[in-house]
Amino acid sequence: MASIVELEERQALIAAGHPDRAMGFRKSDIVSDIARTVAEIVRSCAGDEVRLCAIVERELAHTLKDSSWIWREGGETASTSYRRDLLYEAADGSFSVGRFLWPAGQTTSIHDHRAWCVMGCVCGTLESQSYLRLTDGTLTAGSVDVIAGGDHLSSRAGTGDIHRMLARKASCAVSIHVYGCKFSDVIANRYAETGEILSV
Repeated sequence: MASIVELEERQALIAAGHPDRAMGFRKSDIVSDIARTVAEIVRSCAGDEVRLCAIVERELAHTLKDSSWIWREGGETASTSYRRDLLYEAADGSFSVGRFLWPAGQTTSIHDHRAWCVMGCVCGTLESQSYLRLTDGTLTAGSVDVIAGGDHLSSRAGTGDIHRMLARKASCAVSIHVYGCKFSDVIANRYAETGEILSV
């Protein structure tokens, strides 16, 4: 696990406008291990997404107890938007694994997913603001889940998973996401604040 001092040094580099020197990922045997584990879970839990998400969430929490494999020097990351890095994608498109880098205060659009998702926060603090879509098509804000370093969260498509992610302004955040689809196919819809469906 990266020490508090190391994380603070990385956050200071990002705040100074040098995220490329602070953050990155190192593909390793751990990524291969995650892929093999998730592939087996997907096979054994076919047709039972509730159980699938629970097991993937447990395995991801265990893996993130040591986050040293995620970091490396180099790479280019914009300091004004979040970055998505593909770590692994199953050949059959059944799942993918990605790393997200969140500059402090960065938010996503309001969106939902095409498939199940399990995410774990490596460092920093993220918020997931949920929304309910009413019968007239408008959105109303729901609950907020706070995901700090070491925490994890799961969602399933079609079960009210409309949400917006936010990295708190105090520091950057890094998270690992496992999706039940190709990495490029994650977003089902993007929504305006009014509830209007925008192009993906």
